[in-house]
Amino acid sequence: MARDARGGPSFDLTDEIMASFTVGKEFHPPQSGRKPSTMTSMDFHAKNSLMVTVCDDELDYGGLRPAEARKAQSVAIRVYNLAEGKHERTCFNSKHGVSCARFTHHPRSIVYASSKEWSNESWHREVDNNTIWHHSLTDNAMVRMFKKGHTDSVLDIEVSKVDDLFFSCSKDKTVKLWDLRLQEAQRTLRINSLGLDNCREPRMVLDPDPYDGTKVDRMVWVGGEGGHIVCFDTRTLKAFENSVIMPHQHYRAGLPCDESPIKCLKVGNDGNLLAFSLQSYRGAVIYVYDTDPLHYKKDLTRPKYTFYAGEGGGEFDFSPDDKYLLSAGPRGSVFVWNLENGKKVAELPSARRNISCLKWLPTHQLFATGGQTDEGVAGASLWVPTFLPNLQEDLRNGH
Repeated sequence: MARDARGGPSFDLTDEIMASFTVGKEFHPPQSGRKPSTMTSMDFHAKNSLMVTVCDDELDYGGLRPAEARKAQSVAIRVYNLAEGKHERTCFNSKHGVSCARFTHHPRSIVYASSKEWSNESWHREVDNNTIWHHSLTDNAMVRMFKKGHTDSVLDIEVSKVDDLFFSCSKDKTVKLWDLRLQEAQRTLRINSLGLDNCREPRMVLDPDPYDGTKVDRMVWVGGEGGHIVCFDTRTLKAFENSVIMPHQHYRAGLPCDESPIKCLKVGNDGNLLAFSLQSYRGAVIYVYDTDPLHYKKDLTRPKYTFYAGEGGGEFDFSPDDKYLLSAGPRGSVFVWNLENGKKVAELPSARRNISCLKWLPTHQLFATGGQTDEGVAGASLWVPTFLPNLQEDLRNGH
């Protein structure tokens, strides 16, 4: 198999293959006695064919008193084995809540941020709201609580796949660098500079790791309202020169989303593309930028492409070869965009009514979406292509 720019598997994806993707497997949790739920996190392990999802699976405790019912509300962490196409286990968390769940480089552990706020719980005095946790999926136990963290909601967590470092981004306008082996943050970046001083809901993305495990110069992109994005060196947390994206084209396009927070922010697999989505009166708008990761000498005020995803919510991801961008469309559909010519290749239908998570498994011709059914139950869908040129050629040749 050929390799891509990072040393990972490279697929010969075409418009025909992309247009043939369909749902090959659905994962639904038990529905008995459950209220409507939402999937809030989805992640793949870098090397093992494992997927983790997080849903706010609240049971219907109609007979309990309000205080008891509040404690009984659970968040479900589900692990799926994609190689075997089956659900492996579910871990429930009713104390802290779970958001931004991400695999570490170990296939049986994740990090996540608390999603619940507590004020008068005596047992919770030692734990701050918005605490980040290192969690073992093997025995559903906490490995470590990271102390002296954020003072407001954590919005993003990005984990290195080759070492023990990870980053977190919060409404408190800070980005923190952590080590899985240590309880306290190793470095803090305050983003109230370089035009991000009025940022209310910052987003963050880490440059992708190489598959061969080599350590290279790394960059973390931090963005605020209107798509104002700055690139920082992960070692020093200092901004790179000429690395500021300030997309003033919103007004020219007639899209008044200069105050809209970024919904989704991602970097392409070879580091040469960056995209983010904003909400406008026309629905979700996705801006794709052609970046130079070495010198940043290109015009970063003008996007390469602007895609209109309608009422899809703004979730998207790149294909492994960075030739295509997939975005959540209306009514649970998936839009496929060709990044070589900017054209929409297909609109892939699904049985879900919305998509809250979308992610491609870089080592396979497979991507996953998470969303609600018409009954309001959150689950995951695995998408696979039905048009495989090599297989069809073998069939024509009688193999």
